[in-house]
Amino acid sequence: MEAILDKIIKEKEKRLPSLKEEAKNINDVVMKKISFLNVLEQSDDVVIIGEFKRASPSKGDINICNPEDKIPYYEKAGCGCVSILTEEKFFKGNFSDLKRGRELIDIPILCKDFIIDKCQIDLAKANGANVILLIFKILDDDKFKELYEYAVSKGLEVLCETADEKEVGRALKFNVPIIGINNRNLNNFNVSFEKLERLVKYAKSGGAYIVSESGVKTAEDIKRIRELGCSAVLIGETFMKSENVVETISNIRGY
Repeated sequence: MEAILDKIIKEKEKRLPSLKEEAKNINDVVMKKISFLNVLEQSDDVVIIGEFKRASPSKGDINICNPEDKIPYYEKAGCGCVSILTEEKFFKGNFSDLKRGRELIDIPILCKDFIIDKCQIDLAKANGANVILLIFKILDDDKFKELYEYAVSKGLEVLCETADEKEVGRALKFNVPIIGINNRNLNNFNVSFEKLERLVKYAKSGGAYIVSESGVKTAEDIKRIRELGCSAVLIGETFMKSENVVETISNIRGY
């Protein structure tokens, strides 16, 4: 059976020509610097990244809503960053969501996508992102280096996602400041926190900030992540399904 991640990348490759055309029509925007790294440096607790995603390959439709319905409440509840999915087919996102999110909040925004080309970085920046996601599983070292350096040259920060020891080792080799550990298996999208426990100490050995990604649902999960020494946690489905995001974030934070 073809892995879900392979299907996503094939779809992204099909869309690249239209994305490149779209990127040709944008100007190099001078954006106000809003730093996620500063948020991590200044926080004395786990930073919560609230995610806006309408759907996922594993869950199907989660909440088909507008950015206005969720994103302002993430900032109101004290999230340090907002992640916005811009992948079209499997997550039902787009760059318009990113642009609208930038209009709604003043905290850092992460463009969450499967980035394989510089044009996606240009579109992320033009639509208001401060941080982009680069996924080691879909990029070899040369491509990662090219995209990472390009993003930094554009004034963007990078969340570098890893999923196993080998990928953490690659992240450490590049001395990146923010390492994400995905608790989800990107081949079948199942979640396991055992992997996080195994990888955190190794990932922290280079001095990077560690972001726990995926599957967090309860205050107990946050407590576990806090005890492991993670700097931030990214939460999507739990908040998207909540009817009162501010209350849910308060409860999950545990105070």
